[in-house]
Amino acid sequence: MRSEISNLQGTCPHVAISDWTEEEWALGHSTGRRVRQCLRCEKVMEVREPDREFADPFDIVEREKELEQE
Repeated sequence: MRSEISNLQGTCPHVAISDWTEEEWALGHSTGRRVRQCLRCEKVMEVREPDREFADPFDIVEREKELEQE
């Protein structure tokens, strides 16, 4: 199966690219990254890493506490 996917992605012209979407490692579980994929073979063409300052929900809570103290 992997070799078939690899062959498909290797021969695909990647003409149709998706809009930016949220990447998930499992259904409903975000990695925090945003990706653009080929609509034909689903190869990830571009990746945007999350804003590291707010990548973890616990960081957001801590940052809100800091802002309240200022």
